[in-house]
Amino acid sequence: MVQRGQQKMATKRRLLWIGDAGVNTGFARCTHEILKELAPKFDVHVLALGYDGDSGHGLPWPIYRASAGGDPLGIGRVANLVSKLGPTVVVIQNDPWNFPLYLKQAGNSTVVGVVAVDGKNCRGTLMNGLASAIFWTKFGEEQARLGGYSGQSAVVPLGVDTDIYYPQQKAQVRERMNLPAILQTRGLPADTFIVGVVGRKQQRKRLDLTLEYFAEWIHAYEVPDAALWVQQAPTGERAYDLEQLGRYYKISDRLIMPAPVSDQQGVPEQVMARVYNVFDAMISTTQGEGWGLPQMEGMACGVPQIVPRWSALEEWATAAMLVSCSSTAATPQAVNVIGGIADRRLFCVALDQMYRNKDVRAQHVADGLQLVKRPEYRWPSIGKSMLTAIDQAIFQQPVDTQKQQEQPA
Repeated sequence: MVQRGQQKMATKRRLLWIGDAGVNTGFARCTHEILKELAPKFDVHVLALGYDGDSGHGLPWPIYRASAGGDPLGIGRVANLVSKLGPTVVVIQNDPWNFPLYLKQAGNSTVVGVVAVDGKNCRGTLMNGLASAIFWTKFGEEQARLGGYSGQSAVVPLGVDTDIYYPQQKAQVRERMNLPAILQTRGLPADTFIVGVVGRKQQRKRLDLTLEYFAEWIHAYEVPDAALWVQQAPTGERAYDLEQLGRYYKISDRLIMPAPVSDQQGVPEQVMARVYNVFDAMISTTQGEGWGLPQMEGMACGVPQIVPRWSALEEWATAAMLVSCSSTAATPQAVNVIGGIADRRLFCVALDQMYRNKDVRAQHVADGLQLVKRPEYRWPSIGKSMLTAIDQAIFQQPVDTQKQQEQPA
């Protein structure tokens, strides 16, 4: 006899989500939060990129390990899963250049892309074939259109959980993290000005420039009491040897680099919130971001930000101190996305102003907290907009997510 709950489940439309899951990455954070909101409407299944299949993922949906098909993107599993599950819609969260690989395997399925566009010169033509493309920013949508994307599209932002990320007592957090003792071993005072950076050690993040600009600042401006805390994501990239660069720039005694906890789980969010609360200021020298979740999480913790005036950060991170880009760089390996390079002199000026002027810091803190509390940055509101965009892709209706986002969550 079929139970009532089973009947209800059988009537749900099925969604196959392909993207980072069960691992500690920004993409995975998006997967987890958005699927919480979509799950009441869909029977959710996840082809989980980055998940090793061994560590507990803690997610309430069926999870399929992507690399079991022989590649980290899970391309080898797509056709079989589509045939097995018969999804109403396949949603793929990835970079523009990877969509042709998935579309080839998805057959006649309705495929929606959640697309990370982190710079100019986006190859939008590679996404033609999607039922719809959902972008996190208007910048991303515009660049995809300029690059030849001609299909249906929507813009749905990302968000932050302010029940996890919020300002805490800095002195208490630093004591709990044993920071005064760490600083003492380096001959630095307990109230050292901590500049933080959070991200993956991949080429696009340009952590080499982070070290270079920080070194330029403390040497040229004769700053005796500042340190750089580099919180690396546990995703295994080897783009830069930061310890060796620290020695080259003569800042080894100013460089704090906690080791990632594990390649899969990384730092729990509650611990990560404490890390943000250690910082006096937070910086990024990235070539470009599809969104920039660490900057949003840092703002929610009351940390003032210095970021390049480029891509997504230029669009949404208006509470940050934005530094103009004086040059550009292309992403290698034939990706060719054009990123912006924040001007070194202006970046050092911004760092020094943030360091010396408490009023400037306070204003950016207040502006940041006000920004991240906007209703469109709550995950339930984001999930509602995502549901609207996905439904309109399924039924091929015109998309107006702006009206959806203006409604209260």
